[in-house]
Amino acid sequence: MPTVDVPNDFSTLQEHLFNTVQIDRPFWVVLSEHLSCFTQSDLRNLTEATGWANAKVIAVQITGPNLLNPATNYVMDRTAGKGAHQTRVAQDNFLLRTAPLPAIAAYYEAPASVGRGRSIVAFLQPAKK
Repeated sequence: MPTVDVPNDFSTLQEHLFNTVQIDRPFWVVLSEHLSCFTQSDLRNLTEATGWANAKVIAVQITGPNLLNPATNYVMDRTAGKGAHQTRVAQDNFLLRTAPLPAIAAYYEAPASVGRGRSIVAFLQPAKK
């Protein structure tokens, strides 16, 4: 099954953090890496326009909630970044060791449906004609 992994930037959480000055810059603007950013609806529109359908969409790299806490806000304090990353990896690994794969997929579908995750991954199938 083909997959597409795209940056999920300019999210409502990022906008909220910037507008409430919990972050001091739009850190997600990285032109050398992210020439295009997508929301889940943007990705759906793109896949449908090219003859594909999203069979499943999941969120990955769910570190955004760390930015709501000054003690773990890795944008304002770069030294917090390693800990935020390690926590995310430990959580992902724990889930992979202890939960059935369908439950894990559902767990990561929920944040995608509300615009969370640094990236969204779509699992594609040919669109029905």
